Amino acid sequence: MIEKTWQKNAPSQITLNSIFAALGGVLIAVVIQDKDISNILKFVELVLLFLAFLFFAVSAEATTNALDEKDVKKYVYYMIWYNFGVVLIGASITIIIYAHFADRISCFISRFLPIFGASIWPVIITFLIVFIILLSHWLQDIRWLLFARKVEFSKYLDELEDRVEPESDPSCLMKLFYKCKDFSVCNRPHDSVYTRLAPSNIHGVGVFAIRDIPKDANIFSGDSSKMVWVDRSEIENSDVEIKKLYDDFCIIKGNKYCCPDNFNNLTVGWYLNESTDDPNVRCDEKFDFYALRDIKKGEELTVDYSTFSEYP
Repeated sequence: MIEKTWQKNAPSQITLNSIFAALGGVLIAVVIQDKDISNILKFVELVLLFLAFLFFAVSAEATTNALDEKDVKKYVYYMIWYNFGVVLIGASITIIIYAHFADRISCFISRFLPIFGASIWPVIITFLIVFIILLSHWLQDIRWLLFARKVEFSKYLDELEDRVEPESDPSCLMKLFYKCKDFSVCNRPHDSVYTRLAPSNIHGVGVFAIRDIPKDANIFSGDSSKMVWVDRSEIENSDVEIKKLYDDFCIIKGNKYCCPDNFNNLTVGWYLNESTDDPNVRCDEKFDFYALRDIKKGEELTVDYSTFSEYP
């Protein structure tokens, strides 16, 4: 039997839970013996670390059960305890660092920013900001697991079960990197553009090369438009023209349509016409399109729909 994506990931998740649970146990021993931490902070630390240890232990056991029972919903549900555990471990480490270095940081701040004097609040605010930034990924996961809409949650389960292709969702750090890259590189609107729309002898409008395209080139590399998956059952009772819009333009997988998040955002790639005999373009598992061979300027680009989509 072929393992699903979540079943392949589950052993790693169990290992992570075990490692963090062990880390929690080590930190509990360290805090108990630490004489530099006040009794109040030590009490807070021990409560946080005990809860973190408990969450990791529960998450590891539940993930093991989910794997045995082949229950993807249980696997996803208990991710929330793992994420809570990471946040609690992060909060505990932050408090330990604060207890040992708050005075030194306060002196440093007061030296360069005398307006704050000996106040401890700038230090607390600084630690809070760093804590939120470093743990933003797990905090966002907790928010999503608690408040995700039913459609979004179902889509995520479908991705884990390999029923649909996963949608890329870059982290905050990756988004920041992309922004910095945009500022550092002066991109012109026609850079990496190989094609445009024009009347086609195959069908209506097609995609044509406006420059020579080398073999294996990513033809629509600048197209970052968002794609969404829609249940076909949601469209069955729609107006005929609306249903035709989905059938004509969408990628079809099982009972799902893959389409742009708004049909007003149809980009050039959605207009590729089909050729089953001699296509010059291929589609990969991420729905990126590559040249199968060298394509000359003026040629129409075609692809075999059956290699990535089912027929209506």
